[in-house]
Amino acid sequence: MAACGPVDTTALMTLSCRGWSARLQLEVNLNRSFYCFALLTWRMPRKVREPRRKVPDKNPEKEARMLTSRITKASSAAEFKRRRQFRQADTSSSVWAQFATRLQDMLRQDLLSPRSTANTFYAVGELYEVLDKGMTQVMPTLCETVRAKAAGMEPQGLSTCMLAAAKLQDTSPDVLTAVPALAKRIPDEVEDMVPQALSNILWAAAKLQDASPEVLDAVPALAKRIPDEVDDVDPQALSNSLWAAAKLQDASPEVLDAVPALAKLIQDKVEDMVPQALSNSLWAAATLQDASPEVLDAVPALAKRMPDKVKDMIPHHLSNSLWAAAKLQDTSPDVSAAVAALAKRIPSKVAEMIPQHLSNCLWAAATLQDASPEVLEAVPALAKHIPDEVSNMTPQQLSNSLLAAVKLQGPAPEVLDAVPALVLRMQDTVDVMNVQDLCNNFWSVGQLKDASPEAQVLASRLMKPIRSKIGKFAPVALRMSLQAAQWLQEDKLAARLQEELDRRQR
Repeated sequence: MAACGPVDTTALMTLSCRGWSARLQLEVNLNRSFYCFALLTWRMPRKVREPRRKVPDKNPEKEARMLTSRITKASSAAEFKRRRQFRQADTSSSVWAQFATRLQDMLRQDLLSPRSTANTFYAVGELYEVLDKGMTQVMPTLCETVRAKAAGMEPQGLSTCMLAAAKLQDTSPDVLTAVPALAKRIPDEVEDMVPQALSNILWAAAKLQDASPEVLDAVPALAKRIPDEVDDVDPQALSNSLWAAAKLQDASPEVLDAVPALAKLIQDKVEDMVPQALSNSLWAAATLQDASPEVLDAVPALAKRMPDKVKDMIPHHLSNSLWAAAKLQDTSPDVSAAVAALAKRIPSKVAEMIPQHLSNCLWAAATLQDASPEVLEAVPALAKHIPDEVSNMTPQQLSNSLLAAVKLQGPAPEVLDAVPALVLRMQDTVDVMNVQDLCNNFWSVGQLKDASPEAQVLASRLMKPIRSKIGKFAPVALRMSLQAAQWLQEDKLAARLQEELDRRQR
């Protein structure tokens, strides 16, 4: 079967199962495998079709025909899902069980070529979230077939299989069994890969690196090839590649070879980037700036374009962009061009933010307030919503939020509205705080003792673990803790901290 990925296809398959056979010719012109999958599912050989019966409403044949009709009117899986054309009746249609049975038989009889195997794997990946019950029994066999056929796959097939594995790894961990064989094959095929395939595989490698470290074997070859093909990369693939490089830089430093070329091209492609691509690219620039300073060349163009797109950003994009701006303000001051628009948009989206978004935005506001005072516009809304989310915050997020409140209490006193809820929650997390968090939190409490008296309750809970871990404190942590103890008039603890500092200076 010809590839059912981002290229036009013509599919030809011979099916043989339980003594019957049928030749099915599909002429398909579209950009995604969704259409192929639907046709394979519905157009069953006449010998196994159930006779049509005039049963009102719940006729499974009628339901299947309606399902196929609606799917084939959609040009892609993305469009189909966006228009929400799947109904509950569609997901429970008997046609999916019939397809799963047919597919299982074909896999067991080894009837699929490497190309057909890749197409099927990609199609299942696109539909699995709504059809997981029907596909659960098929997945182990399909994944084993992908593994066995990887050596014969063309570049496009390798790319689509890697995408499917990345998407399915959480819901169907069986896909991880196929990844090592796919990754092993990729270096031999990179020279013949189109830019989209290179980008897709690098993105998939970033997503799969923890669950299947073998995927890292493919990264050096990809990174070496990308600069030669980067001129033909579209804006979304460009953003995905830069994001993947940021995610992979520690586990596979060779990926940094691709960054200068990617960063240079972003300046030419930024006008056509969607909000997600802008946000991901700015986040990647902030994350990559130390390891690959060339990425900073892309920041001015990204920051300049962002104000025109913030109205369409979701909370995740807003949070990542503001965090990135805070990280980049010293190395690329032009990033400040994006801050005012981001800060203005955040209050309308704050109710949809998860704890990480809230913590990151408050930290970023504290960091950006001097260079971009417009960021203070977002603080009241953030502070108002934080109490509703503190129960789901990690110790790190709690600590960052409290430290941000200290730095913001002067220019944005509304931030103090969040402090009582923060310190109350932190009392329950003291036992799992690391040394740095203990130090930061104790210092923050000392700073807040007058503006928010509730903070002093946390101080008494922090002092016991501080005493037991003083020997593990770095010098700067010892000095910060000593300062806080003096502010709080905790003389015994202050004396113990001073004693430890003196001992280390001998």
